[in-house]
Amino acid sequence: MTIKGRKSSEQKEEQGDYYRCEIARDEFLRTATLPSVVDAEKAEAWLTDGVLELKVANVNKAKRRNVKLD
Repeated sequence: MTIKGRKSSEQKEEQGDYYRCEIARDEFLRTATLPSVVDAEKAEAWLTDGVLELKVANVNKAKRRNVKLD
């Protein structure tokens, strides 16, 4: 599984003759191996309050496990 994202921010400040503009851009790529073979066509993902949640279906029936991600 690979997660790829991009983030950018811009700050502007003006005071009289003084002008400052700061632009920041960041990209990331994370790859993790899943513990079993999954059906990619049935995969779902959603982002809520900065937390990415993934729902994938196993191709082979296996016991459920909880995995805590930091």
